[in-house]
Amino acid sequence: MQSTIVTKAEKAHRYAQEPDRLRISGIEATFEAGGGQHVLRLGETGWTCDCEFAMQHHVCPHIEAASRLLDKHLAESAKPRVVDLLAGS
Repeated sequence: MQSTIVTKAEKAHRYAQEPDRLRISGIEATFEAGGGQHVLRLGETGWTCDCEFAMQHHVCPHIEAASRLLDKHLAESAKPRVVDLLAGS
């Protein structure tokens, strides 16, 4: 049993050195912003934030910051950028 635990611990350490193995497809987090806290969610349909800007535009600084922090672990479709709103103007 002990050798199995050691083997699994070694595997965990090896996996942790290979961040490309992890893809995040769903998450819920609290974002500490200048005006208070906001709840962010990433699900099958993309990101949501409870801030007023995101409710109107489907992207906001909180979503963009979170996607940038998690960049290596997200699919391209889960990386919205506020500046992309300019293309729709």
